[in-house]
Parts: sequence; C-alpha cells; structure tokens
Amino acid sequence: MTIKTKDWNAQIAAAAANNYLRVNGTVTVSNHGITARLVRSPIQVKPYELRLDLELKPDNRTTLQIENDKPVEYKAMGNHSITGVNIHFEGELIHHIDKILITY
Repeated sequence: MTIKTKDWNAQIAAAAANNYLRVNGTVTVSNHGITARLVRSPIQVKPYELRLDLELKPDNRTTLQIENDKPVEYKAMGNHSITGVNIHFEGELIHHIDKILITY
C-alpha cells in the first residue's frame, strides 16, 4: 500500500525538569473516518535510532471517500539521545528523520 506523508519533525526537549522526545508529521488518509497514530515499534534495531510504526485504523462509520490530511504525533517523556527516527508502515520504511531539533 502506498501512503503519502509530509512535514516530518523530531524534537528533543532537554530542559532539566521536563525532558521529552516528540515526533510529528502529516499523513494523507482516504477518508476522515480513519485514525492515524505513531507508536513505538517492538522492533528496535539500532541503539541510537528510534523506530516508530504508523498505524491506521478505520472506524465503523460510513464516510465519504475523500482524502484528508491527519496530523500524527509520538511523544515520550524522559532523557533521549537518538540521532535518527525511522517511520514504518506495514513493515516498510516510509520516512527517515536525521535532523533532530534539540531545545533547552
């Protein structure tokens, strides 16, 4: 399945009291009844690269088949020292982020 995505960003907030990692982007889905989310993959291959899985789940409502852009976000609290993020969908790599914004 081909999926369209755009506007991927990754940020590590390194403030002493409130550390977190946030990854966000936009996914184009076939109708507004589809929920899109990013989850940490159970498969983590490289120690300094985070692998996230994009999940798309349709609800049971009847909706028009009109493409919609949906924002997706993954956020994890704590200290993080990653240098890249790999986004996968159905086992395939769909995007790699190698520029991570670090804020203090």
